[in-house]
Order: sequence, then structure tokens, then C-alpha cells
Amino acid sequence: MGHTFFIFFATIDAGVRQGDMNAKAILSACLDFFFEPRCFACGEIVIRNSSTCGAARCFCPICADALIPLNTPKCSVCAEPFLSAAQDHLCSTCLSHPPPFERVVATFEYGGPLAQAILRYKYAPAPFMAPELGRLMRVSTLGNVDWVLPVPLHRKRLAERGFNQATLMAKEVCRQTGGQLATHLLRRTGHQGAQVGKTKKERIKNMKRAFRVVDPRGLLAGKRVVLVDDVVTTTATARAATRELIRQGRASSVVVLCLGRAAAVS
Repeated sequence: MGHTFFIFFATIDAGVRQGDMNAKAILSACLDFFFEPRCFACGEIVIRNSSTCGAARCFCPICADALIPLNTPKCSVCAEPFLSAAQDHLCSTCLSHPPPFERVVATFEYGGPLAQAILRYKYAPAPFMAPELGRLMRVSTLGNVDWVLPVPLHRKRLAERGFNQATLMAKEVCRQTGGQLATHLLRRTGHQGAQVGKTKKERIKNMKRAFRVVDPRGLLAGKRVVLVDDVVTTTATARAATRELIRQGRASSVVVLCLGRAAAVS
């Protein structure tokens, strides 16, 4: 019996690696049968079937209802959520200091169950959450995509965590958009430390000369790039990375894709 199960799962695994959607569905169903899926935020059991989609696949009903989709009103460029505006418009920061990226595309406002899930994803750590979180990103609004680049971690941070959360989500973005994943074209130049807890000015200063493009073959030149991160707060990281992708890499445009958009810190 054990040998039979081994052959069965080996066959399914081979299908998944080759991109067989039927194999992926079978594997997902088997995993759900043997290991009850839990809410990414609170840990409650999540009941799902083959027709379950969106946030209901990885959040319990209570946590899913508490998620706040980032719709109007928000900044039409950086997606900073507004509290009182009636419609999208440029925020004061984008008006006074236009960003180098085309726009930020975010799924949810950062906070509540989403913040709990992302913190667990990064620090538990729980890399198995990446595909489901990646599927929640609003890739349908991106248009044509040439390259998908995750915001890179410094090698010290990467060694501490064991994985780059943006890279794992970027893989799912590639599956949905057909864009090519590149983890080697954009690199950190130093270990700047975490942005959490810093003021806006400190974050901007911390990101100066934080990235460099390594593209001797000119793969980015004239291409449309999607830059993937889990959360955008002040846009300091996104601005610094995009600036180098356009200046050094000569990319034609950069769209920043994230799961959560936090209210900008002062």
C-alpha cells in the first residue's frame, strides 16, 4: 500500500512540475484531505472544495470578510488609500515628487488579517503560503508583461529567513501572466536593515543606492517590468528599485505589484 501511494504521489508531482492543471487540482485535493487547510491569519480550519476561489481559499469566513479590498478612493499612481476622497486622484507626495514607476497595483489595504498572514508568511516562516497569496494579486490589470522581478533581499537577510517572500509570490505571478521571472537582474548593494519602524525620511535615506542592476546582456532594455513585493508603505523601496531598473537597466516602464498597500507613514 505504501509503495502504491508513493508511486501515485510521484506521478502527480511530476505532472505538477510540468504544469499539468489536472495534476495540480488532484494534488491540492489530496493535501486538503490529509492536512486540513488552516486560515492564514487566525489558524481556524478552512472548508474548501474545487470551486472555492480567492481569499476564501486561505482565510476563514470571518477573516476573509475583514479584508479590505483596495478600491476607490486611492492615489491613482501610488495607490495610497484615502479616507475621505470621493474618487481616485494624485496624492500630495506623487504631485510634489512624481515616482519613476508607472503605478502601484495592490489588492488589499494592509492591516488586520492580511497583516497577520503576511507576518506569519515571512517570520514563522511559512513559505507554503506563497502560491495562494500570489494568486490574490491583481495581475489582470497589468497588461503585457515582459519581466517579473521580485524586490531582492540582501544575502544576509535571505540566509536568516531562508527564502525571499517576494520571489515565491513572483513565481505565481509569472504563471498567471506569462512573464519571465528574473531573480538575478536586480540586487541589493548592502544590508540596509528592516524598514519597519522608520520614518518616511529614514526609509528614503535607507534606500539610497540600495539596488544595482546586473544585466550585461541588456535583457531589460526597452522591456515592461513588473516589480513584486508583499507590502508597499512609503514607496521608498519601490522608487529606489525602479530608478535603477530604468537608469541602469533601461527598462521602458515598471509597474509595482503588491498584496498589501499600507497607509504612508509620516
